[in-house]
Amino acid sequence: MDEKEKITLKKYIDGLKSPKTAIKASAFLPWILLFLFLGYAVYNLFFPKPTQNQTIIAKPGSTVNVQQKQEEKKRSWWVPTPFVDIYSFVETNDRKGIGAKFGAHWEW
Repeated sequence: MDEKEKITLKKYIDGLKSPKTAIKASAFLPWILLFLFLGYAVYNLFFPKPTQNQTIIAKPGSTVNVQQKQEEKKRSWWVPTPFVDIYSFVETNDRKGIGAKFGAHWEW
């Protein structure tokens, strides 16, 4: 490939018509999905949704009891819940290691 040859989106899409090229290009799909999943998890961790604010007006000498019940929002059944499990293991044949499982599950 010549260094001055431009790569365009049209050439890329035309290249996917070949099954061999399409399979090679699809190898990037799990990595892209992994980075999107991790980005979403980090976003939810560091930027939680704001809580409700309450305005309470109390006169002098009054007693105020605030009982706030937080309602749990149920997700729609088609929206998966992401998870990450980190584990370590030791086997009898001196095999040791750590691992991680990640993915999504549906709660019915």
